[in-house]
Amino acid sequence: MELNYAIALWYAGEKDRALAMLHKLEKHPFMSSYYLLNASLGKFYKESGKKELALQYFEKTIEQAMFEKEREYIRGLMNDI
Repeated sequence: MELNYAIALWYAGEKDRALAMLHKLEKHPFMSSYYLLNASLGKFYKESGKKELALQYFEKTIEQAMFEKEREYIRGLMNDI
């Protein structure tokens, strides 16, 4: 639920608060290996122009994603950087 809330905050313009919440979630053992958390961080850093951070999170996402279609989607986001 917190992941969804952080994403909503991001799109509501509360970007710093959203990132802080996502990084707090990242400290949780389960969440740090959850591909949607890392995909969200990658996308938000990409949108913020922080390409290196975006790529780091997208690479984690590719390692964690279960399905090839998900990995293809993330690779597409990476290609746009």
